[in-house]
Amino acid sequence: MNEVETVPAEEEKSCEQALTPRKSSPIYCHSSKDTCFSYELHRLITHPLIGKVMLRIRHYGVENIPEEGGLVLASNHQCFLDPMLVGMGSKRQLRFMARASAFQIPLIGRWMAAIGVFPIERGTADLGAIRKSVEIVSSGKVLLVFPEGTRTHDGTIGAFKPGCILIAQKAESPLVPVAIRGAYEAWPRQNKLPWFGKVTVAYGLPMDPGQSREDAKQVQVLLTSEICRLYRSMDWRYET
Repeated sequence: MNEVETVPAEEEKSCEQALTPRKSSPIYCHSSKDTCFSYELHRLITHPLIGKVMLRIRHYGVENIPEEGGLVLASNHQCFLDPMLVGMGSKRQLRFMARASAFQIPLIGRWMAAIGVFPIERGTADLGAIRKSVEIVSSGKVLLVFPEGTRTHDGTIGAFKPGCILIAQKAESPLVPVAIRGAYEAWPRQNKLPWFGKVTVAYGLPMDPGQSREDAKQVQVLLTSEICRLYRSMDWRYET
């Protein structure tokens, strides 16, 4: 963590008030008109087995996700299951990027394409993927982005890149900060398979991405700060 974690007292108070705790995360089915059958089936299978039984997942602040209109969710990245875990708390279908090589894996590639995942070439400025991202959000859908660009190596939140902010600016859509906690402990980067754990996901208030690159720099600091604050707000669930 670094100095960008600092949040003004009045902002922290408003964000705290925006989070509504729940004892359990409901399993959404046919909950939104923009979800396809494959995505609904995927969620219906994975939420009870992986989310509830294996990871005891809880979601907070789900009321901060707008029910309609283009939207960019920006989250820290802890493990391969993160898109699924964030999506379990949203009635709306999430679209997100995955490395292009994953689409070459038999069955896995078809499954990802069927639930709305699209490829990106890692380590390059993939303009095609960026254009696709803007098109998705501009058409009124929800895009999930991990600004760190890769999974955490040690469980901490790394430096954020401004890509998600620029996408939101071009699509003229809000940003919703998201924090995931506990997923790294369930599936550390060095492990081949996940194990049982306790995962919490928190959604913050929508943010205006601004219009210029200068705005993007300021939003980048605020976005990082809010995701770090949301992460810390879940301390109570991990106290021993």
